[in-house]
Parts: sequence; C-alpha cells; structure tokens
Amino acid sequence: AYRGSADTVTAVANGEVTMALVDTAPATIGLAAGRLRVLAVTAPRRLPAWPESPTMGELDFPDLTMELWSGMLAPAGTPPGVVATLAAAAAEITREAAIRERLRVLALEPVGSTPEQFQRVIAAELPLWRDVARKGGVRPER
Repeated sequence: AYRGSADTVTAVANGEVTMALVDTAPATIGLAAGRLRVLAVTAPRRLPAWPESPTMGELDFPDLTMELWSGMLAPAGTPPGVVATLAAAAAEITREAAIRERLRVLALEPVGSTPEQFQRVIAAELPLWRDVARKGGVRPER
C-alpha cells in the first residue's frame, strides 16, 4: 500500500508495480521526465492535456469512468459568511490566467462551483464509494 498518489507514481516509475490508477497532477512529473506513459484516462472524455490518451470507455470499460475532483472543505458548523468568503476567494483565484495555466499543465480543469453544488457532487458520489469500500472489505478507522 502506498500513502498517496505521489508515492504510487514513484513506485510505477521505479518498476515496483506495473501500473496504477492515479490522479493527473502527480503523474505529470513522471510523464514529463519520460518515466511514465498514460494508458488511459477515467474521465468521460479525453483530457485536453493528453488528447492522444483514450478514455476507459473507448477501451470498452465504460464502468471505469469517473472524474477525480479536488475541493475546499471546512469543518461542519463553519459560519455561512466564512464559507461564502472562502468560496468567493477560490472562484477569484481560479479565474486568474496564471493559475489556470498551471492547472492546465497538471492536466487539471478548474470547474468552479458553489458550495451547494459541490455538496451535491459529494452526496451523489457517496453511495458509489460506500459500495466500493464495502466490496473491498474496507473498514473505517477511528
């Protein structure tokens, strides 16, 4: 087991494992150095950063389609005004050309949404990941 995507990418680049499913940002360094190659992407469409890389759906694995996302989270009970301020700052930052370019280089697409939209994304995915954890025998640690 690896502690995260960066460790996993290093393991693939060093030949410790044959392949791995990782998010795009950690993979870009190994790709740029010629130590990795993209076999496929799990996104429902080809990524602008890697247009030559097929989707899992194109390779007849439509059930392996998912999009990885990142977002800002705050503790439950954070005052709505604080949440609104953080959301506005994040939206402003992701509109900056330099930030958008840096994200593009990492094969990331800034989407931006409201806290409410992001909460719906998380709520929609929870059943999927609960099922994956159950089938994999994963138990919560406390």
